[in-house]
Amino acid sequence: MKDYDWLGTVLGMLGGGGVASLITVLIQKRKTNNDIASQNIETARQLRDDAIAEYNSISEKLEQCRVLLNEAQDQMVVAKNYINCLCEILEKNSIDYPPKPKEIFGKAK
Repeated sequence: MKDYDWLGTVLGMLGGGGVASLITVLIQKRKTNNDIASQNIETARQLRDDAIAEYNSISEKLEQCRVLLNEAQDQMVVAKNYINCLCEILEKNSIDYPPKPKEIFGKAK
């Protein structure tokens, strides 16, 4: 076959609906790529929203822990003062008692 025969065959195939098929494939590919991009964006937004919700939840729990820690520290100060008062009473009355406050508070600072 000569070169113009091949050219005629190719043009005949394209002219017989091949061009329309090629255009349809290209448009579908672009649409599919856009759909994938849209899905990726939506997934990213959802993951971001989930991460924000998780962050807020952890932040609230941390604040609750801080409050509990402050309350526990306050209770420890009160207990320490109470123990010191009781130890002073024992010492004033010459009552020997173990352990001494410095032994108690020296271990748990």
